[in-house]
Amino acid sequence: MEGGVGRIQEAYHAPFLHGKAYPDQIAWNNNQFAHLLGVELYKRHRALSIEGNPDHEPTGVAEVLFRRTGNVFTALKKNKHLDMQKLPRGVNPTRDANWAFDIYVVFPNFYIATMRAMPFVTYHFWPVAADRTIWQTDHYMAAPKNAGELLSQHFSKAFARDVQREDLITLENTQSVLRSGAITSLTLSDQEVSSTRLFAAK
Repeated sequence: MEGGVGRIQEAYHAPFLHGKAYPDQIAWNNNQFAHLLGVELYKRHRALSIEGNPDHEPTGVAEVLFRRTGNVFTALKKNKHLDMQKLPRGVNPTRDANWAFDIYVVFPNFYIATMRAMPFVTYHFWPVAADRTIWQTDHYMAAPKNAGELLSQHFSKAFARDVQREDLITLENTQSVLRSGAITSLTLSDQEVSSTRLFAAK
């Protein structure tokens, strides 16, 4: 479970792991390595904010389907004039104009992501063995008003599923290395400071 919970608490993996799915949404000329907007660390919990490219243009099928309900990245361009000061306290605490989403990690196994477009997504990491975890994802969206919005929402969920599968590949490989005992320590970067809190919270 710790590998899953501790894994995706940074954004710099996106341009490398999700380069085809997110070619310029999180990493672009102004932020090539997808550095975080901010991190807040608490005794057992943590929160991080991620920015997005305000000039991203969806293409192909995504352009047609995201036009109906949008997604976190198309919303940056669509909602350029969103008044950040009117957001609830704790959402986009930096009040950055290019804010895309926040991730709140609640000890021991729960994530909630608030996003600029859709309401929110939650992750639960359920340990079933010392080296196996079920990763449960739930998407919370407004009720669709028509068939176009329904199709758009299903496309968004399928798109997110495919991106999560890319994350899962790295989790499975990491677990194999840990199980082998070949390494006894792991060095984390400043962008992974949120992950260190998982181990400090015990």
